[in-house]
Amino acid sequence: MFKNNPSRTGLSTVEGSHSGTLVWSYTSDGNIESSPILGISGETYIGSADNVFYALRSSGNLKWSYTGEGNFDSSAAVASDGREYVGNGDNNIYAFLSDGALSWSYATVSAIRSCPAIDENGIIYSGSEDKNLYALTPSGSLAWSYATGADVDSSPALSSIIFGSNDNNLYALTLSGALEWSYATREDIDEGAPAVSSNGTIYVGSADNNLYSVLPNGTLNWSYATEDDIDDASPAIGPNGRIFAGSDDNTLYAIDPNGQRAWSFLTDGVIDTSPAIGSDGTLYFGSDDNTIYSLLSIGAISWSYTAGANVDSSGAIGSDGRVYVGSDDNTLYVFEGPPTPTPTVTPTPNYINLVVTPASIPQGGLITLAYSCDFSTWDYRNQKFDVYLAAVRSPHVSDTGSTVNDVLAGGEVYIFSPNMNGVYLYSGKAIKPTFSKLTIPPVPVAGTLTLIAPPIPGFAGDWTFAIALYHYKGGPIRSDLPVENSNLFKLL
Repeated sequence: MFKNNPSRTGLSTVEGSHSGTLVWSYTSDGNIESSPILGISGETYIGSADNVFYALRSSGNLKWSYTGEGNFDSSAAVASDGREYVGNGDNNIYAFLSDGALSWSYATVSAIRSCPAIDENGIIYSGSEDKNLYALTPSGSLAWSYATGADVDSSPALSSIIFGSNDNNLYALTLSGALEWSYATREDIDEGAPAVSSNGTIYVGSADNNLYSVLPNGTLNWSYATEDDIDDASPAIGPNGRIFAGSDDNTLYAIDPNGQRAWSFLTDGVIDTSPAIGSDGTLYFGSDDNTIYSLLSIGAISWSYTAGANVDSSGAIGSDGRVYVGSDDNTLYVFEGPPTPTPTVTPTPNYINLVVTPASIPQGGLITLAYSCDFSTWDYRNQKFDVYLAAVRSPHVSDTGSTVNDVLAGGEVYIFSPNMNGVYLYSGKAIKPTFSKLTIPPVPVAGTLTLIAPPIPGFAGDWTFAIALYHYKGGPIRSDLPVENSNLFKLL
């Protein structure tokens, strides 16, 4: 739903676009001032001043559309069953099935600019310019309505039911429609939606130029004065509780929860949009300078994109991190999500740990190779197998796990003699062992080998010891066992 959740914080659980690279765009026949809403199956729902409500596939192709009798300035809300609810300038609240079929419509007396909210029981709440807030059942019947003194273009937020009215009041209603409290500002609260923080504090803007912080009991916490109206741009709340609000003074403000300004960002146009916020705190919003902005959480610009007209549509972030923003140039823009993170690979547990000391060894010097075996983890006790223990000088092998192909590629491999006692290095290939049919036990689970570094100058360089276990009949003991490598050491 509008601003991502029933509390209208604008905060997403995923990061948004890092680059501002356009993935696709879709052009309607009218201004797009409503905010895009993402469906449960990846669709995008957007209304336009061409009187059409659009459902677009994740590829940007049209899935279905519905033509009303007035502008679709209201943003939609999507229920858990996939139904979409949206208001229209023809006075109706429409309910669509996921395939685009009209389920029902409910007629109010005046146009609907308010974006619906849906509670956990499926009740739909929306304001109307007939001065009422409506509560409708999922079947489209009236549960109750609450009359204010002026247009209700504000989109309700849910904790209680919190919304503003052009009668200058912020209202809190119970789920049954009874008034809990109201708070009076000096001028109207127009199309902005209140944002409710995790502790219940409510933030809302007013045409009296102030951003208000109201406690859950309806008393004033603080207010922050801007230089112009702040009644159309809804505040948003970042991951650290900081509040972000645009103003008609062309500025986006970042206000700490104590009411002090943290920073501000000046554009060249009025800001009537609410920021969409990624999980990393990055902000995405539009301005009437025809620009879509991405700001880092510290207020520095990350990227910007120039549209063909004012940007009065608040952005949305999809589950894949794509950022969706509409413009008065009739176009919905979609920007690519963040780079796919490199998967975290859980290392295969060592079946034999190898540690070489010292780190630098002269020609003919002694090498200490300590080893320990983990039989129980890998379950190869009493199996007959060959042990490949080799010294490897190869750019493809380091002190992490590798494969036999890594060991054999682009370097030199030397195999030790079977008794592992007073061993020397000699030239050979690691495809044929120097011993076979060795069983463990009798090899102990831990031990230390003392080896002699070859007294040959050509052996100087970085080496590692590598060990692999193979069945004596050929083939690895376990296909998931890599070659085990020691730390790197240098022969001088």
